[in-house]
Amino acid sequence: MLVRGLGTAAALVGSRRPLAWSTAQESAVPPLPDRSKNAPSMPVAIQRGDSYEPSLVRHKLDAALELIGGIDKLVRGKIVTVKLNLTGEIHQLCGLPACRTYHIHPSVVAALCAALNDAGAQRIALVEALYYREPIEKFLITGGWDIAAIQSAGGHKVVLENTKNRGSWPRYSRLNVPWGGYLFPAFEVNQWYEKSDVFVSLSKLKEHACAGVGTNDIDRIEVRGVPLKQAICPFSRKLVSLKLLNS
Repeated sequence: MLVRGLGTAAALVGSRRPLAWSTAQESAVPPLPDRSKNAPSMPVAIQRGDSYEPSLVRHKLDAALELIGGIDKLVRGKIVTVKLNLTGEIHQLCGLPACRTYHIHPSVVAALCAALNDAGAQRIALVEALYYREPIEKFLITGGWDIAAIQSAGGHKVVLENTKNRGSWPRYSRLNVPWGGYLFPAFEVNQWYEKSDVFVSLSKLKEHACAGVGTNDIDRIEVRGVPLKQAICPFSRKLVSLKLLNS
């Protein structure tokens, strides 16, 4: 007998008995109701781009956001925190720059900032928990990013923060786990994660050394050494994750 829990299909694989169901029996089975409209899922949009040319990226991003219903109601008048995927050091990989291989591309970031600004966002915070303590601007300039262009695209509402520690804030925010937590009753985080009305995970669709195809969901965020993905999920906070992928 096959391993318990694999179900009828698995049992049939290991059995030589013919199927006992007849056409009459199959026709007697009532059709299943169509519950697709009430399925607990979010809309997904995919757009193909041939390059990272800024105007093309903006056009494709706008088209994708339009397909999922737009973001005006989501971000208008809100503080939006965008978690960038800037893992590791900045170096070439296979002869290509970091933004073409394992980092989010600045053209995608600029396009998103422009879309958020046009949708009426009050403030746009670009954050990442870097491996180092220096300001995120220094890190990005080393990677060839045009910070001024991103600021302009976001209507000069853009701030950048390395959330490895408390950054520009005088102290951490302490977020209590409502039900007490498994190991920790609370987590201390950079205040941008608490002050946000909308949280955007701007991930890079790429291969991962340990997980194969990875980071196509909320990417890793450090909370004083603890991944924020683990820390924030138990909280009943009004943070919305808009997942945008670029490869």
